[in-house]
Amino acid sequence: QIDELIQEGSLDVAEAMLLEILKSVPEGPTRERLEVRRAKIHYQKALDYLNRVDYLKAEDELRRSIAIQEEYYPAYLKLAELLSKLAPTKRVAIQEYLKGMKYGEDLLSEEEMSEYHFSVASLYYELEDYLPAIKHFRIVANTGTMKTLQCKMLMAEGYYRLADAAEQNGNVSQAVAYLQQAVEVLPSFKESWFKLGYLYLKQNKCKEAIDHLEKALRIDNWIPDAHYYLAMCYHKEKNQERALRELDNEILYNPANYNALCMRGEIYFAGGKYEEATEDFKKARVINDQKFRAYFGLGKTYLRLKDLARAEE
Repeated sequence: QIDELIQEGSLDVAEAMLLEILKSVPEGPTRERLEVRRAKIHYQKALDYLNRVDYLKAEDELRRSIAIQEEYYPAYLKLAELLSKLAPTKRVAIQEYLKGMKYGEDLLSEEEMSEYHFSVASLYYELEDYLPAIKHFRIVANTGTMKTLQCKMLMAEGYYRLADAAEQNGNVSQAVAYLQQAVEVLPSFKESWFKLGYLYLKQNKCKEAIDHLEKALRIDNWIPDAHYYLAMCYHKEKNQERALRELDNEILYNPANYNALCMRGEIYFAGGKYEEATEDFKKARVINDQKFRAYFGLGKTYLRLKDLARAEE
């Protein structure tokens, strides 16, 4: 009869009847089952308030449901969903999701658990708490759902952001470790290959830098600065022919790359190609007339060409 009243929506009547019955029921399995029904009544009241867009009363009923029956997992999950909509309560929402998932672990389907893990991961991600976000995205990805690729992309992006923070804090080795995890999760993540190449270059590890920059360029040959950094690697290895080839590629894709033009001009200058060097330094100066590098290159080149007036200028 109580279940029928709940289904009919006569929730107050159902609860009054339950409370009367509970007066004579001792502690034990029977009382616990009745308390679960009472928790369900307040859960249903919460749903009714949600339908009326009365979020405060809905939250109050959900908390009553939990207070009556601590392990009534639907109330935790619905409360988490409600709290996740507001920025100040997102972290609290995560905890409610985790409690609901814990108590409902044996009752929720794998697909349902996957959805809740995704919700938790998304909240952590919004809060820029990337390691726990990655942990929950990985659980979803491992279930082989339609969200697997989306989760892998978010995991890779999370590792990339962690690497960026580590680099800014001066922890290059940690940044490299995060980026390696990013490309392991998503081998097509060109930004991580590129960043790895750049960090190896900063450490003068040219062989590793070349390897990772080339992997990035195999995914996308138009990545800004990638050919320029490759040129820097080859220049350090005294392979000027290959350095020039990479600079040609960089300038082809990005004609406004000031540093690439200056570097090519410097290599031309070192090889005695003063006219070519002059052209590159002039182009660089047009791009940015506030930087020193192009002016200095032009000055040196004009000296070699014995154009003292221009050199002095």
